[in-house]
Amino acid sequence: MALGPVNPDDLRRIIEGGLSGRQRRKMIRGLRLSALPGVAQGERMLGGVGGFGAITDDIADSVAEARFPDMIANVNRETMRVTQSIVAEGIEKGLGADDIARQLEERFTSWASPAPGKQGRAEMIARTETAAAYNTATVQTYRRAGVEKVRVHDGDLDDACREAVASSPWSLDRAESNPTAHPNCTRGFSPIVEGV
Repeated sequence: MALGPVNPDDLRRIIEGGLSGRQRRKMIRGLRLSALPGVAQGERMLGGVGGFGAITDDIADSVAEARFPDMIANVNRETMRVTQSIVAEGIEKGLGADDIARQLEERFTSWASPAPGKQGRAEMIARTETAAAYNTATVQTYRRAGVEKVRVHDGDLDDACREAVASSPWSLDRAESNPTAHPNCTRGFSPIVEGV
């Protein structure tokens, strides 16, 4: 029985359709909780210049709502890529649906439960998305305080990170559009405040 190629739109509907309202709210709440320390860091870096208080919740909420579609799209894109690859290889080998399903189960289980000493995909996604929410909240805090530019702090283990540091300072728009460069990125931003 030939299954044919996996249609990305169909797979996207299946994945997104499997996300209940409760799960969506839980994921947004997690992003919000990741953004709150970013707001606090932004305020500390500004030395309390902003006097934010209640605005903290507003920034955290806006970051969570803005990051959620990107998070789902990034995770779904990789999930679709891996799923398509497993299904296509299974079909080429003449495997039946049960065998392909077993391979999919094994792969996605390994993402959550990696081999000892290895980082799982779930952990990598969590680290990457919380870092992006944190950095976005930090930048929005700087924006509310009237900061126009930030200094980029990042690792030097790869070209993207070295380039980010070398091209610093960045505008707030650039920083907000590039909160991280890759999974597990350690990027951070500090404000450039005139006269300080």
